Amino acid sequence: MERFFPASGKVIAICLLVILLGGIAAASTTGWIDLKGLIAKVLPEQQEKGEQGEEKAKSLAEENERLKERLKQLEQQLQKERELRMSLEERINSAETGSEQEAKTTGYRALGEYYSGMKPTAAAAILERLDLAVVAEILQGMDEEEAGKILAAMEPERAAQLTEVMAEGAALEGEIQ
Repeated sequence: MERFFPASGKVIAICLLVILLGGIAAASTTGWIDLKGLIAKVLPEQQEKGEQGEEKAKSLAEENERLKERLKQLEQQLQKERELRMSLEERINSAETGSEQEAKTTGYRALGEYYSGMKPTAAAAILERLDLAVVAEILQGMDEEEAGKILAAMEPERAAQLTEVMAEGAALEGEIQ
């Protein structure tokens, strides 16, 4: 009969092993045997390593959360500093523009005083050769009576152009203020 069933001894051994393991599992489930305790006695190092691994994983997770929170705080601080920097740059640019404009105005006033000291015909002859916007700035910085005398000494067409430029500048200045 072994000819027909040469592996029957192996099959019986496997069946006995399955029955034994099933019995152990059932006994462990019902509480007759403490399978975890037996395994812990047999493999105490593995259990300690597992517990240490769990503790380390928990510690790393906590550290990760702290780092994420710190990163969030740093990003918020960086954003505030960027906004502050942009605000300061705007103020600096505004101050520089104001300083430049003030310097130009002061320069035009000084030129206006210089031309006021000249005869109106001589001042008109010089101012007719300059850019309209520059002449308008100079005349606006002068005493109105002196500016009027110089305009009267200019060619009528040039005086009319200057009057238009000065009126536009006054209108713009009124809109800004």
